[in-house]
Amino acid sequence: MYLLFKNILFSKKIILLQSYLQILNFKELTYSKKIFNENLKDVVILSHHIKDSYFLKTKKLLKKLNIKNISIQCSKNFQVKFVYLLLKLRKFFFNNFELVITGNANSYLDREFINLSNKTIILDDGTNIFDNIFQRSELPNCKVFSVFDSFFFKKYEYAPNKYFFLKKKLKKISGYSKDIYFIGSPFVEIFNVKKKEYINLLEKTFSYLKSKNRIIYVPHPKEETSYLKEHFKNIQILELDYPIELYLLSKKKYPDKVVSFRSTALIILKKISNKFNFINFTEKNSSMGNFNKDRKKRINRYIKKLGVKSKII
Repeated sequence: MYLLFKNILFSKKIILLQSYLQILNFKELTYSKKIFNENLKDVVILSHHIKDSYFLKTKKLLKKLNIKNISIQCSKNFQVKFVYLLLKLRKFFFNNFELVITGNANSYLDREFINLSNKTIILDDGTNIFDNIFQRSELPNCKVFSVFDSFFFKKYEYAPNKYFFLKKKLKKISGYSKDIYFIGSPFVEIFNVKKKEYINLLEKTFSYLKSKNRIIYVPHPKEETSYLKEHFKNIQILELDYPIELYLLSKKKYPDKVVSFRSTALIILKKISNKFNFINFTEKNSSMGNFNKDRKKRINRYIKKLGVKSKII
């Protein structure tokens, strides 16, 4: 509680983190030192609304990426309430934050920080950045650091995330393995697709691949995997404690294919190297789940524009 008290009231710069990808993008932001002319060494990391087990995994990832900034957790209800109280105190008795960095500007807590900040930098957290930008009124003094192209963010100062840190790892990769990586999506957990529907969708994609090669399913961090393990006995399910991009770039060989339903990982890996082979699947049943149809079309069009093979299934 002391660390929360000290840093919420007195720190000048803070980043709000909730996912592995946000951490990776923060690493890229710090690695690209001249972007936005910001000194990020004294940024305090606040991880909020995440479980203790997930926080421990994020701590390991921070260490793996050699991010040495102070890291504090705010996940329990009493901690969150305490942070809201501290923000009210800061509003009336202390200066604003010089900088707030977030990957989720739609989070109520993140908005409270943004409202007390002189400058804001928004990072990618998958396609959620479109919710951050398009579902809010214009954010004052806001900058965007994104793998997506600048035409999406015309109202804001923009810098492309070119993943220079990850690109360093390409030098160690040569040749191709026989593995196909299927990057999962939280269709069931977030978009209310029925488990039976998602299993049926995966069966169709696995059938389309018709490969004797090994298929490795990498679930999204928010996916429940027990029912998938029960149903797909012959598919390896690989649960990672860090981004799939980091995992694939640590291998000695490129995979045979990387496939998914419009995962941002396809976009990131495509922009890092043209040597990856991709398939972006789109579900034929447009009534499935509660997807934002405009965002779904926008992402599919963008992935296709990058030269990624698309397949309706």
